Amino acid sequence: MPSDAVTVGEDVATPVEFGAPLAPTLGRSAYYRLSVNERQVFVYEARVSAMPFNCVWPGHQRPITQTEIAAFSTLDADFTQPVTLKIELLPGHPRYESFDADKVVLRPLEYGLEPEIDRESRVVTLVLDRPCQFVLEIGGQHHAMHVFANPTENYDLPEDDCGDLIYFGPGEHQAGLILPKSGQTVYLAEGAVVYGAILVYKAQNVRILGRGVLDGSLFKRGQEAKADEPGGELFATGLAEGLPWENISYVGNIAAIESRHLTIDGIILRDSPLWSTNIRNGCQHVRIHNVKIIGQWRYNADGINICSSSHVSISGCFIRSFDDCIIARGTHMLGECTPLHDMHVSDCVLWCDWGRALEVWTGYKDTQISKVVFENIQIIRTTHIALDIMAWWGSSDTHVSDICFENIAVEADDDAMPPFLEDERRPCYDASEAERKPHVPELFCAVVDNPGEEWKNYFPDSRNANARRRVQYRNIALRNIRYRGPVAPLPRIIVDAPDDVLSLSDLHLENIHLNNAASSPLATRTACAVPAALPVEADS
Repeated sequence: MPSDAVTVGEDVATPVEFGAPLAPTLGRSAYYRLSVNERQVFVYEARVSAMPFNCVWPGHQRPITQTEIAAFSTLDADFTQPVTLKIELLPGHPRYESFDADKVVLRPLEYGLEPEIDRESRVVTLVLDRPCQFVLEIGGQHHAMHVFANPTENYDLPEDDCGDLIYFGPGEHQAGLILPKSGQTVYLAEGAVVYGAILVYKAQNVRILGRGVLDGSLFKRGQEAKADEPGGELFATGLAEGLPWENISYVGNIAAIESRHLTIDGIILRDSPLWSTNIRNGCQHVRIHNVKIIGQWRYNADGINICSSSHVSISGCFIRSFDDCIIARGTHMLGECTPLHDMHVSDCVLWCDWGRALEVWTGYKDTQISKVVFENIQIIRTTHIALDIMAWWGSSDTHVSDICFENIAVEADDDAMPPFLEDERRPCYDASEAERKPHVPELFCAVVDNPGEEWKNYFPDSRNANARRRVQYRNIALRNIRYRGPVAPLPRIIVDAPDDVLSLSDLHLENIHLNNAASSPLATRTACAVPAALPVEADS
């Protein structure tokens, strides 16, 4: 590891300037002020997507004109006594002048958070009796405030003189690529903003902990980064360490490859060059808890991708990603040859600005995915699909089995715009599209899709995929799914694939609700072996 890759201690001497940011550097929010029990807490800026526009790679990074500034803050409390939060709107906020008439919403709606609103002073007061993660929206989804209320931090850190602790104290650090070794702990203290990325490569018993921010804004996406140019510092370090180019190119905020017993807990991940967290190539026994992902706006800025790995737990996380929030991915990337098995996701809050909130995904290679559970999830916004199982092209041996979506709330709103794929012929919405009826995402899809010839150019070996495809989805359950939002058009459940490609058996649909009404046509056990498109209809 290069000597300047990490700064240890509280007094930070900035090493060397580097990076090629695509947008201005972020700092303290000019939109919100937060106090907790009358103590002021720092409010950070985050750059987020302002509109669901996208353009297919390669070479088309999203422009900052499609973004906006939001805010977030993190706080710790033991919650033995209720905690009082006061969120004040500042004059710089675009809704400052209209605040007295604006609708104020705290999401997730099911949390039932009931603030006091002082319209004259523009202060929202909330009493919390437990840790939680929520979003304050004023007059709609734009320029929102994200609050991460944590339990008191209680980590068992190694002594900093034993070589097992990589410590970042409060302040700004330019770290580049951080490569922890087996047994090491990377700790980001509250108040630390670390410009860099972490790659856990063939290591065991690594921990990444703290309340600080890991920021990737200075670095370019792998396919456009060059090791000898600004924005390519992650490559420069990785290549110097002898790592394969392809492995470095998929490093966003955090990546892990062929590693075991990895813990990621408490930290905040901001502005990844692509997938924020990428666990891949046969990782085992991974625990991701109370991680907050925010400020993801670039192309392919997914939240957490679990790829061809096993025994993975994701719990208590907040994810606002541009692209998909959490994905269970089958064999696809270089060097992957193991099944995805035993993945459990629970008690998370998700906001997806472009793609799918929860997804099980496979490509054109033979793959096995089994025992994936998503439960107790709050999806506060999404665009394309809330719950998804998808194969791109499919293979001669694709097996997806024992998938459960349970106790999941999906929120939609009248202010949501439909997703839009740009190209040279259609660079943006026209007026008639922008003013059309509210966008309602699909509720659940189980499909085999052909993404098009341009993607075969991106994955050349997909042209050699077996023409005789056999995709099996077995024992898929949706239980206690609650949709709240517009019902014109109705959200749909879709099962679809080319003839003789998909075999789907034991699809269980139980207790599907629209706006608190049970949808009796789907509250039954169903076995589907033919393509179908089923609208979800609420009882009158």
